[in-house]
Amino acid sequence: MLSIMYKQVAGLDVHKKTVVATRMQVTTEGRGVWETQTFGTTTPDLLQLHDWLCEWPCSHVALESTGDYWKPVYNVLEGTFEVVVVNANHVKHVPGRKTDVKDSEWLAELMMHGLLKASFVPPQASACVADTDPLSHDPGSGTGAGGQPSPEVAGGSEHQTGIGCHQHPRGIGAGYSG
Repeated sequence: MLSIMYKQVAGLDVHKKTVVATRMQVTTEGRGVWETQTFGTTTPDLLQLHDWLCEWPCSHVALESTGDYWKPVYNVLEGTFEVVVVNANHVKHVPGRKTDVKDSEWLAELMMHGLLKASFVPPQASACVADTDPLSHDPGSGTGAGGQPSPEVAGGSEHQTGIGCHQHPRGIGAGYSG
């Protein structure tokens, strides 16, 4: 039997329009219990997810780094939880995966046993520059008038939620003039 590293954890399976969340904890009797719930990806939905995770409270939250969909989820949770962004390929190669287990449950279980390797996540300010700096995008590729990134490029999935970086500490971002 594997040792328990963290007694209250969560696993998040993040999609474009939904987040499937499983929170898992070890009871005083040593039993593992879990609950799974699906949330939307709008700001109010992500705040509900945050509050739902706080009810147990979870110490560590694991989510797969698939595309850019994880970013707004990470931004909402990072100040409250130890958020571990993991590479989907790493998760697939951890031995013992059962085909009938939901991804969020599998992530929570792996997190509980300390079997996940965290991916690098740049500090929020650095991530903002990459997402909003017009100089970081090729001209004519996803740009709007004046070479500014289109909302889809500038905000990625953050554009949908309104969560993310609004201004870089050095003033780089929207309205950057060089």
